[in-house]
Amino acid sequence: MIVVYGASGTIGLRVVADLLEHGAEVRLAGRDRAQLVAAADQVGLLPADVAVAPVHDAAALARAFADATCVIGAAGPYTAIGAAVAAAALAADAHYLDLAVEPGFVRALYEEHESAARRRARCMISGVGALGALGDWAADWAASRVTDGDGGAALTAIEIGYAFDGARFATGMGRSLVAALTGPGLAWRRGRWDAIPATARGQTLDFGELGWRRARPLGTVEAVTVPRKWAVDRVDTFVAPTGAPWLDRAIGAAAPLLRWLPSAAATALALVDPGRAPADAEHADVRFAVTATARRDAAAATVTITGSDVYATTAALASRLARALATGALDAAGVITPSQLVAGERALGATAELIITHRGP
Repeated sequence: MIVVYGASGTIGLRVVADLLEHGAEVRLAGRDRAQLVAAADQVGLLPADVAVAPVHDAAALARAFADATCVIGAAGPYTAIGAAVAAAALAADAHYLDLAVEPGFVRALYEEHESAARRRARCMISGVGALGALGDWAADWAASRVTDGDGGAALTAIEIGYAFDGARFATGMGRSLVAALTGPGLAWRRGRWDAIPATARGQTLDFGELGWRRARPLGTVEAVTVPRKWAVDRVDTFVAPTGAPWLDRAIGAAAPLLRWLPSAAATALALVDPGRAPADAEHADVRFAVTATARRDAAAATVTITGSDVYATTAALASRLARALATGALDAAGVITPSQLVAGERALGATAELIITHRGP
């Protein structure tokens, strides 16, 4: 049994549909019964396949996750919702994975649950989505190329960037991105996490088929996940959010305001409150690219991923890993990263819907 928390949301429902398409037994969980029942009907399930469990109700979460082999956290922002869901999944002796984009939440998950997850022989993975796992896997593949697979070899730097053309985000993802902008911006520097200063400056990166883009520093989850596998002096992460240069510059200029002015952050959050959800066709039109460069002294290797439809890609990744954990096809314990569960070259090589290119050794 795989339980999807936040199953009635845009991404949650896509995850449910992908799981069912591949024969998994699924339970839909969340806080709103009417929305969950409607979602269940949409994918051919019954009201009996629904579990109502607000995040503040520990007993309800325990009932929702009873007999689960894996729980997928698909409700954001994770800084407000994720901790209770993760803790309840572990208490239910289930594997856990989520789609978080907030590095502060991902870091807290490692710090709070590592020993308990190992004792229970359960796996917890955060940031399993197009915005998270793809960057982690690309960085892992690039690092393995520049070090000949020697995981103990120290790297000088790893740079990861995301670019989007025509990005449209639904409510949950919009809230998570605002949380990432206004939360602690993390960068890895010589064995520790440092705060990224609020800044409008950026860096020009080559995103392959999407071309060269001016990307803005943004603390993404790879600042937390990549150093858990690789010895590296620094990890820098960037995002070119829209494909429209003037808007990307505006977002870069606004980021310091979101970080330091609570009223500005509250206004931005209000703007992504429920309204018209983007249609499936609009999501399908979105193209994205992820690039990761690993450097070891003068040597460098780059892996670039190009795809379309961030939501469909995320649903497929989450479904695939959840099914593998639930069936025992993948076996791991503790709070680990996507590349610690599946090496980057193997994971990306098995994702036929993505275009992968690489440069360097």
